Amino acid sequence: MKATDGRVLVYRSGALGDVLCTLPAIEFARRRFAECGAGLALAAPAALIPLLRRCEPNTQLIASESAQWASLFVSPPQFEPRLSEYRYALVFAVDAAVEAQLCASRVEAALIAGRPAPFDPGRNARSQRVDCQYARFVCEALQRFKISKETDIQDALQLCETFVLRIQNGNGVKTAGVDSDLPPLAVFAVGAGSRDRRLPAQWLLSGARLWRQLGGRCVFSSGPADDEALRLLRAESAAEELPGPVFSGDLEQLALLLCGAALCTGADSGVLHLAAALGRPNLSVFTNSDVRIWAPRGVWSRQIAEDPDCCEEKSAMELWSNAIVGYYGAIKHS
Repeated sequence: MKATDGRVLVYRSGALGDVLCTLPAIEFARRRFAECGAGLALAAPAALIPLLRRCEPNTQLIASESAQWASLFVSPPQFEPRLSEYRYALVFAVDAAVEAQLCASRVEAALIAGRPAPFDPGRNARSQRVDCQYARFVCEALQRFKISKETDIQDALQLCETFVLRIQNGNGVKTAGVDSDLPPLAVFAVGAGSRDRRLPAQWLLSGARLWRQLGGRCVFSSGPADDEALRLLRAESAAEELPGPVFSGDLEQLALLLCGAALCTGADSGVLHLAAALGRPNLSVFTNSDVRIWAPRGVWSRQIAEDPDCCEEKSAMELWSNAIVGYYGAIKHS
């Protein structure tokens, strides 16, 4: 690949957690293509672009819902002239039939990464986590485009463990950290990607009350899709006040809140993946999704699975409560 060979298009549809799981792989691709003089454009959901723009100011961002892309997903395909600007395309979580359409649109090479593969007990467990699967996909793309290096896979997997978003707060880079002058803050995520993955309202209330009893502050995070979960939480609380306020700001405000949190906890959800992407301590409970694939990345992330193989002696709720106490103790003694 030559320095004058044009730009790379990365198309990523999906919800918050899906996009965040892809970011280390996209960042690795951006760095490697930049070495060859090629710029990278990221097409992502419009709702996430304000947050991504504050975290990734040097990346060109395009709304994936744009009519510019609609013609890729119709039959027979029709193509916008702007697609000719891209020499190479990486498409995440879109039907593989799009590959031929991209190639036909004068994008010389295209690769499709579909949904993550099911867990295979015979393979290395770490490499099957979703962010690592996507990192391997990017390495495959580099091989196909004949710009790969022998160290690509190990470098990409290492980036999955260390990559952290840095969000601009208007006064420079926001460095994550807990304000030592205030009681430690825990953010409890009310919702999840689907109803069957939510934590029971009783769990959330018990966890928040426990954190308060230990001496901390807590906030309940509730997004636009969490109205039903929030209603159930208020109903469970009944006459008592919630042990903390409800935060319902946009993703940028949520990211800044998480930057100052000592802990983010709740069900497997985009909020937990955002905390992980920001390098903040997070504790997620998996009730109806595969923790081996969808676990938030990083050494600052911990998971509890509601699974007999993982919780033989104690219930998931008991493990979660014990973990909350452990996080608070570690903070107070640090």
